Amino acid sequence: GGAPISLSAALAGAERSNDLAFVSATYSMLVSHADAGVRQQAARNLPALVAGVGPAHLVSSPLAEQVEALMRDSDAGVRRRVAAGLHQVARILGRATSARLLAPGFVSLLRAEEVEVTDALLPHLGDMLSLLLSEGDEGAEAAGGQAKAGVAAGVVTASASSPGAAKGGAGGGGG
Repeated sequence: GGAPISLSAALAGAERSNDLAFVSATYSMLVSHADAGVRQQAARNLPALVAGVGPAHLVSSPLAEQVEALMRDSDAGVRRRVAAGLHQVARILGRATSARLLAPGFVSLLRAEEVEVTDALLPHLGDMLSLLLSEGDEGAEAAGGQAKAGVAAGVVTASASSPGAAKGGAGGGGG
């Protein structure tokens, strides 16, 4: 076959109602696939999916549950892929929606035992914290107040018990 078509390119021409339902159903199948490699690719394409369907459709569809499922996936590689692109998803969703939808999973990813997952968050940690903890969007106070407290507590807890500190032990390299 030829070059693969990107998810964002496929979504760009989508007719909103029927096509979004199809995309949602298809993505749900990918996220729940038995093969971790398929779920990793679904996670890798999450920012493109969110950009393509838009924040309004994401939060009002089963796709929001799929995002949460990817952040809780049993495979560390899936969670690493989500972690690597989560800042892009948060930027697309905006502060209030990110605080409501992403904050619990973000804290869970910060607390991951696998160093590869937490390492994937680190390059954009400042962006994520800025989006999740800052003021400004309508409804952010009501929707994100508890999420902000959870994120702040999660960051403190995660940094106090980081995987490197927990697993480093004797002979740990300088990184």
